[in-house]
Order: sequence, then structure tokens, then C-alpha cells
Amino acid sequence: KKKKKKKKKKKKKKKKKKKKNKKKKK
Repeated sequence: KKKKKKKKKKKKKKKKKKKKNKKKKK
């Protein structure tokens, strides 16, 4: 019986979106 090699899964890093504070003009 041949042993199967387990593939390591790479974790994807999530990019955080920066929220800009927009000033409303009256």
C-alpha cells in the first residue's frame, strides 16, 4: 500500500478596505 501525501492548503489573507470619512457639503 502506497501512502498518499497530504497537500497543505495556503490561507489567503483578506485585504481590509479603509473607509474614508467624507464630509458632506450643505
